Amino acid sequence: MLNAKPKFFSEFSRSPDSALAYRFSIEKEEAAMRSVIRFLASGLLLGTLCLVAAAQANQTGGITGVVTDKNGALVSGATVVVVSDATGKAERTVNTSDDGGYSVTLLPPGRYRLEISAANFKKAIIADVQVRITETARQDVSLEPGNISETVNVEATPTLINPSSATTGQALDAQTLRSLPLASPNFLFLLNLSTGVTGEPTDVRSAGRGTADVTVNGQRTSNNSVSLQGINVNDFNLAHFDTVPLPNPNALQEMKVATSLYDASQGSKGGGALGLVIKSGEKDFHWEGYWQHRNDALNANEWFRNANGLSKRARLLQNVFGGSGSGPVPKLGGFWFFNYQGVRARNGVDPAGSTLSPIIQAFPTNADGSTSAALLATSFNLAPAQIDPVALSILNVQSARFGGKYFIPRLGQTGCGGVTGGAIGTFTCQFSAIAPIKDNQYVVSYDRSMRHGKDTISGRWFWDESSVAKPYGTDTSLSNPRTDTQWNRFLAITETHQFNSNIVNELRLGFSRFLFANIPTDTINLADVGASRGNSAQFSGLYRVAITGSMSLGTGVNDDRGTVSNQYNIVETLSWIKGKHTLRMGGERIQYQLNRFNNFAVRGALTFGGTGTAALALANCRNDTNDCTAFQNFLRGRVTAVQSAFGDPARNFIATDWAGFIQDDYRFSPRLTVNLGLRWEGMSFGHDKLFRAGIYDPVLAAQGRNPFLIPEKVNLAGFVGTPGVSDCALKSCFDGNNFAPRVGFAWDINGNQKTVLRAGYGIYYQRLSNQNILQNSLAAPFTVQPLSSNANPTSLQLANPLGTIPPPSAVATAFIPQATRFAGLRRISGAGPLDINDPNVGPIFVNEAGQACTNYGGTATNCSINLASFTTVPVNPYTPYTQQWNATLQREIGKGWAVEMGYVGSHYIGGLGIWDPYIARVVSTSSPLTVRDMNGNSYTITNNTVNNEELRHQIIGLSRKRGARYSGNIGFAIYNSFQATVSRRLTHGMYFQAAYTFSRTYDNVSGSLSTDELNATRNGQNGANIYNDQSSPQQNKTRGDFDRPHRLVVSYTYDLPRTHSGFLNNVVFRDWAISGIVTYQSGLPFSITDSSTGGIYGATLGTAQFLCSSIQSAYTTGSTSDKVAHYLNPACFGTAPIIPLNTIPPSGITTNAGATGWGTTPRNAFRGPMQQNWDFSLIRRFTVREKEHFQVRMDVFNLFNHPVFRIPSGSTSVNINGGTSSFTRLLETAVPARLIQFGISYTH
Repeated sequence: MLNAKPKFFSEFSRSPDSALAYRFSIEKEEAAMRSVIRFLASGLLLGTLCLVAAAQANQTGGITGVVTDKNGALVSGATVVVVSDATGKAERTVNTSDDGGYSVTLLPPGRYRLEISAANFKKAIIADVQVRITETARQDVSLEPGNISETVNVEATPTLINPSSATTGQALDAQTLRSLPLASPNFLFLLNLSTGVTGEPTDVRSAGRGTADVTVNGQRTSNNSVSLQGINVNDFNLAHFDTVPLPNPNALQEMKVATSLYDASQGSKGGGALGLVIKSGEKDFHWEGYWQHRNDALNANEWFRNANGLSKRARLLQNVFGGSGSGPVPKLGGFWFFNYQGVRARNGVDPAGSTLSPIIQAFPTNADGSTSAALLATSFNLAPAQIDPVALSILNVQSARFGGKYFIPRLGQTGCGGVTGGAIGTFTCQFSAIAPIKDNQYVVSYDRSMRHGKDTISGRWFWDESSVAKPYGTDTSLSNPRTDTQWNRFLAITETHQFNSNIVNELRLGFSRFLFANIPTDTINLADVGASRGNSAQFSGLYRVAITGSMSLGTGVNDDRGTVSNQYNIVETLSWIKGKHTLRMGGERIQYQLNRFNNFAVRGALTFGGTGTAALALANCRNDTNDCTAFQNFLRGRVTAVQSAFGDPARNFIATDWAGFIQDDYRFSPRLTVNLGLRWEGMSFGHDKLFRAGIYDPVLAAQGRNPFLIPEKVNLAGFVGTPGVSDCALKSCFDGNNFAPRVGFAWDINGNQKTVLRAGYGIYYQRLSNQNILQNSLAAPFTVQPLSSNANPTSLQLANPLGTIPPPSAVATAFIPQATRFAGLRRISGAGPLDINDPNVGPIFVNEAGQACTNYGGTATNCSINLASFTTVPVNPYTPYTQQWNATLQREIGKGWAVEMGYVGSHYIGGLGIWDPYIARVVSTSSPLTVRDMNGNSYTITNNTVNNEELRHQIIGLSRKRGARYSGNIGFAIYNSFQATVSRRLTHGMYFQAAYTFSRTYDNVSGSLSTDELNATRNGQNGANIYNDQSSPQQNKTRGDFDRPHRLVVSYTYDLPRTHSGFLNNVVFRDWAISGIVTYQSGLPFSITDSSTGGIYGATLGTAQFLCSSIQSAYTTGSTSDKVAHYLNPACFGTAPIIPLNTIPPSGITTNAGATGWGTTPRNAFRGPMQQNWDFSLIRRFTVREKEHFQVRMDVFNLFNHPVFRIPSGSTSVNINGGTSSFTRLLETAVPARLIQFGISYTH
C-alpha cells in the first residue's frame, strides 16, 4: 500500500459541477518543470533590471574587524583575503578603511582563512575563522612590523560573544547536529535548546517525521518562519512546521533559530526565524554511510500499558540508512555534494496514529458479548422501546479491530482495565497496532566560482516522499485507519556577483512544493447499522459519533483532505560597505499557489451530551423530562449537536507578497556598533481562482439589506457575485501598510570583545496563513455547513440524522445567502399562546422572498443562511504584528566559555481569534428588549430563553448556537522574561549549553498548537476561540495556553579525555564520547470547560462553575502517578447555573425553563504536571586509516524511564459534563518509556 501513489496525486477534476470532484492531484511533472524554467528565466531578467525584494531570512554571514599595529595604531589600506577552507578558493578580497576597519558580507557559512597584508608589515594568516548564518564574526588583527614576504600564523579563537548586533539565538553546526541524541531524522526536535523557546518534550514515538511546534518569546506557534538557503518555505496553507521541507541532519551545514531582534533582512513572521543551510561540496573527495536501528526488544514498556496489565511491549522497528558524498567536479569545475536517506519503520507506539487510550462506557452484555434493548433498558432505566435500533446496532457491530469480537470493546477483554463509577461507569483500554512508514529523500548541491572569483553560482535541490499508514489515524477515540502521504520538492539557485571589494550583489531564485493527503478508511458503514445519508453513494462510512465523557468513533470532520502548494521566490540583496557603514538593501517577491480539497464533515458528526439535571438523569430520562446522561441520550437516539456539510470541496488559491528593506550596521567606533533597519511588507489575502468566497457585513444587516458579499467576478451555474466586491470579498486583497523599523546596538564595554552590552527594539509583521480566507470560501452557497445544537432533542433520530443532502455542485442553489427577515413566532413544543417569553416558543425567519426555513430543515429554496454555520472575517482585516525588545549582557569567562543574561519581551497585536461580537443581550423586567417583525408587530422580551436567543442577538437572525462566528484581529499577548545561558561552542571535543528561561505570557486567545491557526490545540486548550463572554475579548486575558514560567534545557557533547598511562591507557578505553539533552519545565495551563454554559447567549464555549475555596485546593494530593484517575477534585466543579425566568409565561412553565449563564472558573486556572526528560548518547570512534573512521553509538531516550504526563484528558478540553468517572484523567504521556537506539557510520 505504501508503494502505490494515491489517487489524490494521479488526477484532479477541475470541473466544479462534478459530483465526484473529491479526488485531487497535481499537474504533470513536465508541466511543472516548464513552469519552474519560465519562472527562473523571468527571475534572472528581473534581478538584472532592478532590486526587487529583500532576503526573507539571510542565509549568509560575515566577518568584520579592525587591523592595527602592535602599538594599537590603525592600519588603513591593508588587504584582507578571505579563503574558504572547504574549497581552497578566495571568496572575497577587501581593503581596510581609513579607521582600519574591514567588513566582508554575504559569505556562506563555514570555516575560512584570513590573509592580511600591508606594506612594512609581516603577512598575517588567521586560520579557522567560523562564519555562521545571520552572524558577523569579529576578528581583529594586530600586524607585526617586518617584510611582507614573512608570515605569521595565528589560529582564530572561537567566541560566543556577538559584538555586532542585538540578535539573540544560537546556531548549531553540522558536527553538533550529528552528535546530539536525535531519535528521528528531524532537526526540528532541537529547536527547544535556546532560551525563550518552549514546547512539549520531544516525543520520539511519532510515526513519520513527527511534529515539533514551538513558541518563541511568547509568540504563537504559527508565528515562526522557516527559510532554506534563504528561500521562504513557510506553509501558506496552515502556518506550521508540519509540511516544510526537512533535509535530514546529515545534509545540513548549519541551522539557527534567531529568537529576537533579527535585522530588517528577515521578515514575514514575528516569532522565531529558523534558517537552514544545506552542505556544499569540498576540494577533496569525501563519503560516508550510516545506519540507525530501533527495536522494541530494547525498550521499556509504556507506562499506561503496564497500568492496564499489558506486559507485552508495543511493536517498534525503525531503520534509518543513508550516505553522503562530496568533491570537485572534473572538467566542468565547481564542487558537488549528494545525500540519500531512507527510513523504513513499523511503529506501534505513536500516540497520534498507532496507540489508543479510549474511555469506554460500560454496558451489560449476554454471554456471547452481545447486548440487547432489554439489557440496556434495565441498566439505564429506560423502556426497551426507547432504545434506538441504530444505537443498538452500533454497540453490536462485530470487528476484531481492537482485539475482541466487537468493534466497541467489552469490559474485561485484553487491554481494558476495571470499571470506574459503578456497574454503568466507564473503563479505560490500551490498544496498539502497527503503522508502516516509508520515506526516501535526496539532496544535491553544486557550487562554482567564475570570472576569477567575481561570480559564484550555487544550486540546491531537495526531493522527499514519505507515507504512513496509521491504523488509528482519525480524530476519534476508537479511530479508523488513515493513510498520510507527504511529498516535498525544493530548488534554489543563487548567483553572487562582486562588483568591487565593497559592493556585492546576491540573487536567489527558489521553488518549493509540498503535497499531502490524508485518506481515511471507514471501518463501519451506514449499511452495517441500518442507517442512511443522502451522500452515501459517495461516502458509505458511518457518521462520527461522540458521547461526551466516554467514547467517540467514526471518521473526524477534518480527516479527509489534501493539498498541493507551490511557492515561487525571487530574492535580491545588495551589500555596500562605505566607510563605517555596512549597508544591505533589497527585496523579495513570493507567489503562492494552493490547490486543496477537504471533504469536511461530509459524513456528518453527532454529539450526545448530557441534558437537564445530571443528578436526576438516571431516574428521569425514561419519563421524557430531558434529564438524561450522555449515554442515555445515545441509546435513545437523542442527538444534542449535529455538524454536516455539502458542496464542492475543492479550492484553488493564489496570492502574491512583496517586501523591501534597508539595513545599516554602523560602526560608530571600534567598540560600538549601531544597527538601523527598516522593512516594508506587502502581504496579500489569497483568493480562489473561481472567486468562491463570501463575508458577512453587519452594517448591511443592520440596514435590512443582504449582508453577504460575494466577489463580483463569480459566475457559476447562473449565480453571479455582488457588484464592486473584490476577488477575495474583502475591502482590499492587499495590505501594504506594514512598515517595520528596527534599531539596536552592541557595545564592547572594555574594547577587548569579552564583555558586550546589547539592546534593541523592532516591529515584525506576521504573514497569516490562508485559513481565515479559506473559511470564507467554505460558506454558502459554495459549501453549506449546517450546525445545530439542541438542549431538548428528539428521540430515535439515528436512522437518518442529517435529513436531505443535495448532491455536490459548484453552487448550492437552494442556499443562496440572503438577508434574514423576522416573520413572527412559532411554538416549538407543548401547547399554549405564542408568547416570546415562553421557553417553548421561538421565532420564524424567512428569506427575502418570504420563504421560511428552519435550520435547513424545510424545502424552500434560497433559505436564510443566517441559520447555518459560517465563519466570516471583518470586511477590513489587517496584518498582525509583534513588538520585540531586549537588553542582554554577554561575558566571556575564559577557555571558550561565555555567559549571557538579560531581559527579553514582546507584545503581539492583532492575532486571529474566533468570537461573536454581536452576542445575544441579557434582558430583565427592568431592562426589556423590544423587537419588531417584518409586519410591524412588536414583541417585548423579558425572559432569557434558549429559543429566543436569535431575537436577543444584536443582529437579528444571527445565532451563535447555530455556528455563526467571526475570525478577526482580536488576539493580543504580552511576554516578559529573564533569560540566561552558559555555553561553550564546540571546540576541542566539547560543546555545552545550559539555557534557563523564567517568563510570563498573558493573552486573551493563544491560537492553536498545531495543524492550523484556528483549531483548538491537541493538548486541551481552546486554541483560537474565546471563552465565556464574547462581547469583550479583552476580558479573556490571563496566562496563555503555552505559558511555562520555568524552563531549563542542558545540551552537551564531550569527547572523554584519553589517559596516557596505566590500565585505562588501552585501546578499549580510547576515543569515547558522550552527549545528551536534559529538560526540566513547568506544565502547561488548562481550563475546565462546561458544554452547557452560556445558554442564554447561544454560546457553547465556556468554563465550569467553581465550587471550592481556592484554585490550589482543587488539586488532588499525592505524586503525579497517584493523580492519574483524577488530577483535580471533581467536587470542586459544577455545571453553569440556570438563570431563572424573570416572568412566568402564560403556559405556566417555571421548572428549569431558564437557560445557563457563564461559569466562574477562570480560563487556564490550572497547570499540568511538571515535565522532565533525560536523553543520553554513548559514542565510540575507531580510526581505520588516516582518513577513514568508524563510529558506533547508542542513544537512550528517557534515560531514567520516568513517566512524563501531558495535561489531563490528553487531546480534548476537560469537560465537567463528561461525568466524574472520566474527569481530569491523565491519559497520555508526553514522551515514551525508555527507548534505545543503535547507530553506526563509516566516514572517508
